[in-house]
Amino acid sequence: MSFSMKIQEEQKSIIIKLQGEIDLYDSLDFKDSLLLDCNGNTKEVIVDLSQVSSIDSSGVASLIEGLKWCKKHGKLFVLKNVSTNVMSVLSLFKLKTAFKIISIHP
Repeated sequence: MSFSMKIQEEQKSIIIKLQGEIDLYDSLDFKDSLLLDCNGNTKEVIVDLSQVSSIDSSGVASLIEGLKWCKKHGKLFVLKNVSTNVMSVLSLFKLKTAFKIISIHP
């Protein structure tokens, strides 16, 4: 499954919906887009991971960069609807508690 990213703005939030596999080839584009789109009046960055089938260490590093950048600039960084595969990787790296993780099911 190829990687895709959709970004939408809602009031003072940016929602980044990711789909597919986040690996070395895609993580740099994701990180660059994440940091670029989070500028301005954004108060909250939400990364929706419900459609992410897998993530490698470079993808996790991009999430960490986003978290660090948001903390530095006083913004909230949230992971939403984290898939089981991604949660397993976050657990492996002992990062489950480093991120604010929410699950919203319609």
